[in-house]
Amino acid sequence: ILCTIHQPSSEVFALFDVVIFMKAGRIFYQGPVSRINTYYAEHDRRIPENFNPADFVMNLSQVLAGDELEKLFFPIPDYALVEQGSSQRREESHLEFQVQSSFFKQMFELSWREMVATKRDTTALIVRFAVTILLNLLYGLIFLDAGGKDNGDQRDFSAHV
Repeated sequence: ILCTIHQPSSEVFALFDVVIFMKAGRIFYQGPVSRINTYYAEHDRRIPENFNPADFVMNLSQVLAGDELEKLFFPIPDYALVEQGSSQRREESHLEFQVQSSFFKQMFELSWREMVATKRDTTALIVRFAVTILLNLLYGLIFLDAGGKDNGDQRDFSAHV
């Protein structure tokens, strides 16, 4: 299961097996939660006892700057690097997607999925109908007897606009 969470509590953080910390698109730490203390201790950044590691790492990423922060980033793989100032982009393999089923099969599957979702969540369906009926009644009451009351001068067309 993959999720994104910003500053989790220590109880929530303890439920994770593997984490990835990132800053500005760079990986700050990637690995098991159990190795976070060891990793930062190896980089002369000990996490205080009884301190939430997520809070510690977030604080580090905000406080450290320049070269100190650069030492903690994981290295960028060679295949991702492009010479600075070069207009050349790294080559990526071209992916082609082929449709394996016909248009009608896809429409059937999507319709079936929508029908099942609607059947499972009847409360949302009822609320949708109720809101539609309520709004229609409201609009009907607002414009009740609005037609046929043009008291403008029949000779002056600008009075009817």
